[in-house]
Amino acid sequence: MPTLHDDVVIEKGAEWGRAWPVTSGGRPLDLSGWTVRAQVRERIDAGDVLHEWSTAAGNASTADSRVTLTVTAATSRAWSWLAGVFDVLLIDPTGRVARIVEGTVRMSRGVTRDSP
Repeated sequence: MPTLHDDVVIEKGAEWGRAWPVTSGGRPLDLSGWTVRAQVRERIDAGDVLHEWSTAAGNASTADSRVTLTVTAATSRAWSWLAGVFDVLLIDPTGRVARIVEGTVRMSRGVTRDSP
């Protein structure tokens, strides 16, 4: 599986979701029993994790031959960071790991606010 490059924008305070199809030989791959892990960091070599997705946490899934990541409005509203890098790992039932997506994440902050 070649690694896909995808730069994403998440609106601060809004729900967000992104899905990537997973294929093998041009055909949808059955992902039954597979798991997903993904992280955002400020830079590739940064120690701190800004956000994390996983099937165990319930904010990542492998349904319908797609890997899906989601963010709730409450979660994106609480973030203080504005940009980072991410990747998505797909782990098969035997423990083999494939990086399927990588890219940048940028927070889009709104301009209009309540008047004081």
